[in-house]
Amino acid sequence: MLQLLFTILLVFVLVAACVCFCAMGLMQARRTRRLKREATELGLRFSVDDPFDVLRRYAGFALIGCGHSARAGNVAYGRLGAHLVRAFSFRYEVGHGARRVTRHYTVVVVEAEIVAANLLLWNERDSDYAPLEARSPDGRLGRWTYRGNAEMAASLTAVLTDDEDSREDSYEIKADGLMVFAPVGDLTRGYSSSIDRAIEAMAALDSPQVGSRG
Repeated sequence: MLQLLFTILLVFVLVAACVCFCAMGLMQARRTRRLKREATELGLRFSVDDPFDVLRRYAGFALIGCGHSARAGNVAYGRLGAHLVRAFSFRYEVGHGARRVTRHYTVVVVEAEIVAANLLLWNERDSDYAPLEARSPDGRLGRWTYRGNAEMAASLTAVLTDDEDSREDSYEIKADGLMVFAPVGDLTRGYSSSIDRAIEAMAALDSPQVGSRG
């Protein structure tokens, strides 16, 4: 009798796992279709795989160094006006075994030579998974802790959009570009709004009030 119950339980667990994996696969496929459609509408190219090795290309950014088993894909790329843009899905893992957690992010990078000091604005809503750079900040401004130039941080945060869709965004500025990223809870969410905010932030950096901070 116990063996029969064990067999039934095992079958139930296997069936539940198969259903879960199928549902996740369908959700991922739906998101890929949406992202490809968005890329086309924006005039960008799209690749399910990563043709640029973005994990190595952007290894200097704090988010990319988080956790382990990092992967990137669903890359939208091309020019929007004067800006070279790459948007991609990024995931990494923290912990191992039963304590393993997978983190999903939407990432947008605007590549440009930025004559400004390095700056990291890490969103307080994502503080549980902040990297070492963000865990020893120089200060706090609004919903971000910051590491870097205080004047530039204040000038940039003052012009960023403050709405519900952008409440989880974090920003990092390096000499060769700007990265905007946010954790993704809903895997059907697209790139468009994140790209808009990256362009907005880049426009702010190009302004004399922000871009001259060094």
